Amino acid sequence: MTSIPFMKAAPAPAPMTERPADVAGTCTAWFPGDAQPVQIGVYQRRNSLGHIVYSHWDGEQWGWNHPSPWAAARDTEHSLAQQLEWRGLTVPPAEGYGPAAHQTENEAC
Repeated sequence: MTSIPFMKAAPAPAPMTERPADVAGTCTAWFPGDAQPVQIGVYQRRNSLGHIVYSHWDGEQWGWNHPSPWAAARDTEHSLAQQLEWRGLTVPPAEGYGPAAHQTENEAC
């Protein structure tokens, strides 16, 4: 009887929870889910699994969670998860506050 070699399973990749630009100190501290942002726009939020996702704040409610800020900027529907912690930018974006669709790839939060 010949033996069949078993393949060792590769370890699962760690979930991406931070973008490289986050280490530059451009993000605020995390705010509790019952605090509301002052500015309309896309923010990072931490979902129930601890992963960082992006959601659009429309001034009244959060949109659905997305893996990228660009997808979150296009979403106009409200999420059922309104109490997740969130964080934003420590300084206004170079182009100023405005439509979230104008965010650039270099923005961390």
